[in-house]
Amino acid sequence: MKKIYSLLVSLLFCIGLNAQITLTLQPDATTGKDAMLHGTTGYMDNNYCTDSELPADAWTFGGTPGVIRSVIAFDLSTIPVNSTVTSAKLSLYATNDVNSMGQHSTASGPNDCWLERITSAWDEATVTWNTQPTTTTQNHVALPASTSATENYTDIDVKNLLQDMVNNPLNSFGFMFKLQNESYYRRMNFCSSDNTTPNLRPKLVITYIPSIAIDTCISLQPDASTGKDAMLHGTTGYMDNNYGTDPELPADAWTFGGTAGVIRSVIAFDLSNIPSNATVTSAKLSLYATNDLNSMGQHSTASGPNDCWLERITSAWDQSTVTWNNQPTTTTQNHVSLPASDSATENYLNIDVKAITQDMVSNPSSSFGFMFKLQNESYYRRMNFCSSDNTTPALRPKLEVCYSTSNGVNEQLLTNYIISIYPNPTKDNLTIETNINTEQKIEITNLIGQTIYTIYINKKVTINTSAFAKGVYILKLSSDKETIVRKFVKE
Repeated sequence: MKKIYSLLVSLLFCIGLNAQITLTLQPDATTGKDAMLHGTTGYMDNNYCTDSELPADAWTFGGTPGVIRSVIAFDLSTIPVNSTVTSAKLSLYATNDVNSMGQHSTASGPNDCWLERITSAWDEATVTWNTQPTTTTQNHVALPASTSATENYTDIDVKNLLQDMVNNPLNSFGFMFKLQNESYYRRMNFCSSDNTTPNLRPKLVITYIPSIAIDTCISLQPDASTGKDAMLHGTTGYMDNNYGTDPELPADAWTFGGTAGVIRSVIAFDLSNIPSNATVTSAKLSLYATNDLNSMGQHSTASGPNDCWLERITSAWDQSTVTWNNQPTTTTQNHVSLPASDSATENYLNIDVKAITQDMVSNPSSSFGFMFKLQNESYYRRMNFCSSDNTTPALRPKLEVCYSTSNGVNEQLLTNYIISIYPNPTKDNLTIETNINTEQKIEITNLIGQTIYTIYINKKVTINTSAFAKGVYILKLSSDKETIVRKFVKE
């Protein structure tokens, strides 16, 4: 089914162009999460979650060589997924305890260390060397060899590591701290969150721009060749007839040639471009009263109110073969009530079908459109609307759906168009390249919806962004069929 798209952008929450948030974390023994992992025979199954130190160590213990690593995690749950980390600084303070593992040492060689992202879950109260979590070297951070036994490592740049953690919270569980060369004798040793001196505990300072959500909105108003709807005639002699090309969609209880009968209608819109995990933020259905006086007739409350139901169809049907006798099944879950009409020609515009549309999006294998029927199928009463086969385009059924797929900017691509933006983040120049051979409009807006730059592109263009303030921007490329939305960051 061909679709007519109108891609609209709406901010679910707005922040100022330079609205960055700084989060400082320096937890104590109660709120902190860190532990030493002792890799020496006899200690490998021991848990050391309350120690006041976090060593990366290769030494001998009672004459037995062993390696020690440490794990540490900070609570990043308040940072929205896909937020842009603009700065992340970790500060580790040399241990003030000379009686335990000892202070920094380069007795046998340099004590350079790694900070690696932990990729599996661990429990502070039970983690040991033998149950230590997995890590990745992606964007790991090198700590250079110490120059003294008490050197503090402050403002370590862990921006890229933190961005990975924010983007992948399901695979991010803090830092592992270990020597680059685990040959004894060498050591780094820092204070843990259990240290009795508050300002010596590990500290992480993160500055980020929260991710924003952008709705993708589609407007569907198909015609006779692309629409899918049909009338179901429940009167003896008509029950096996197909009415997939009629210009009307009635919900009717009447007599036909003296025989009482009920009519229902079915209608479906193609929602296949909406991901099944999308959140429907708005869905409005508009039905227009029939302009045909010679067929089933217009709205009527001759014997009582003509209130109707819109129910979700739960079994497949074919427009060209569906009849009353093989009509699809429905569910009353989140069905929508249409109140009785006030006139014979009342249009029902912007009917709120958000909940039932969410059901359709979330359950595509058991969702096949709407069934339209009277709440009381006692004759004489009727509602009657135009179908997609109506000769007047503006009177055909219309469904407008807005949805979001994540906490980040929705960058849904609806066709085979390709758009590349680089470098991103950018400092001075931003290049935009597409596979579209005709001239297209590019509009750049800030996060409060203000247009700050407009240009036309034919395949490729470079924009000087040196005058842009630092922050997140929304780039919209408008073609004749859709608008493609992308996000970029100005550093």
